[in-house]
Amino acid sequence: MKKRILILLTLFSMQLLFSQKNISFDKNIQPTAKKLIITRYSLKDSISVLSLKREAKTVGDVIGKDTISVIVIDGGYTLEGLLLEFTKGKITPKYYYWDDGGGIVTLRDFDSYELVLNNDFFNWDETITGRFIGTINKMNYTNGTEDFKISIEGDFTHVMEDTPHKDERIYEAVKKREYCETGFYTTISDYYTHKYKLPAYKYLNLDEETSISYRKKLDNSIFKGVVMEQTDDTELKAKFLLKTEYLNDWTNVNKGSCIYVVNNKLLAYCSYKDILENGILITVKTKDKAEKLSVYKEIIESFK
Repeated sequence: MKKRILILLTLFSMQLLFSQKNISFDKNIQPTAKKLIITRYSLKDSISVLSLKREAKTVGDVIGKDTISVIVIDGGYTLEGLLLEFTKGKITPKYYYWDDGGGIVTLRDFDSYELVLNNDFFNWDETITGRFIGTINKMNYTNGTEDFKISIEGDFTHVMEDTPHKDERIYEAVKKREYCETGFYTTISDYYTHKYKLPAYKYLNLDEETSISYRKKLDNSIFKGVVMEQTDDTELKAKFLLKTEYLNDWTNVNKGSCIYVVNNKLLAYCSYKDILENGILITVKTKDKAEKLSVYKEIIESFK
């Protein structure tokens, strides 16, 4: 992709008042497929033919002063998907299209749609979850000769990051955090640790230190349990086994290395080799048998 799209999004904390009959709210809404399917139907000669199906995967946001715009798109040489515009007292879904050839953004109102959201306003680090179905009856792309019918249907979820100010927001939160909850985290590189003067966690009985990302990558709640293996008096291996309902999506979330924290202590580094088909393996080094037994108990307790 030659260009990056800045996805506009503005937020405010006042409760919005809505009278839009085709928008509803359900605070308990849960995404199912976590994707949007975008389908184009050819209208040439008045015959509707399935021409293209795309999965929208990318969500971007920018937190501003008066307006929120959240976009769910599929990337490539073209960007196509759903744009949600939050303004005072109103939410407007729009069809979004951008192509790499001319770099022209096309926005269109939907001829019909139904939208369900978990809330009507969002702050940084909150999760926006939605379900959408919408149709544009006639769409002609830039310099195109054929008309299409566009259908977008599916659901999405995203933690608000404030895209243009993401780093500052995250590092500010890292500085303020006084306690690191039990779970798996990604690390922050030494460059940003020094640049933003971030606090660092020390590995158990090792001199190495590292800064930890603000948000957990994986929570213990996705695991059904842990299998312990005691190789000697100063080493403990723990295999975290996934619950059945998380197995299908595991390949999408288990990419890259991570570290494990329990009760605000940094226990172990997990490389990609430690990520299993059905879970994660951690190896904890301790100074003696007593400390190893203490860590053993803490890991078990974290599942209760």
